[in-house]
Amino acid sequence: MSTPLAPWQELALVALSLLSLFYLVAFRVWSGNALVADGVFGLAIAALVTTVAMPSVFDVAGARVVEWSPLPEALAEADARAADLAALPGRLIDGALVRLGFGGDDEEVPEDAVAGAVEVVVASGVPAETSEDAEDGWLTTQVRPSVDGLVALILRVATAGAAVLVLLLALLLRIVLGLARRLRRIGQRLTALEATRDPDASDGPRALEGSGPA
Repeated sequence: MSTPLAPWQELALVALSLLSLFYLVAFRVWSGNALVADGVFGLAIAALVTTVAMPSVFDVAGARVVEWSPLPEALAEADARAADLAALPGRLIDGALVRLGFGGDDEEVPEDAVAGAVEVVVASGVPAETSEDAEDGWLTTQVRPSVDGLVALILRVATAGAAVLVLLLALLLRIVLGLARRLRRIGQRLTALEATRDPDASDGPRALEGSGPA
């Protein structure tokens, strides 16, 4: 099931729909006079709809960007060091007990059992460190989701900002093209009017001056 939209998302989608309708009616897109500007406007509207209604796209993109960064390796290394520090007191206590004579060679695992376990792991094709790496450490669990969300938010805001700029550019280009077309039509009408004007009207004053007394 799809996640229900928030009120601000519904308002944003309604505003984008009204803007698209205004663009269609005001600039008469069906005439095909400015296909480039219309295409740019359509791409900007599609990008804005994606940023408003489909945030999961940016969540996936943010996770991919973080995965390509050095952050996962750094978090894994920090988790390993934290695990070593957490196990250090136990190792120190075990070492002290061994030195005092408690828990000596009686608790050692037979070499045959260790070799059999290694052969089973190798035959299964799973690395020996899989049990340690199966679960993410505390830092990875706490820090990684926050970083993924922050990167996804940055990508979403950047995409929305770029789409708004492109949309304004498309509107400006459409307005300029419309004004240029109107000015061209006005110039053509003026030229036609000058061409159809009576030539005797311009020669009348000169004829009157020539017919005066010598």
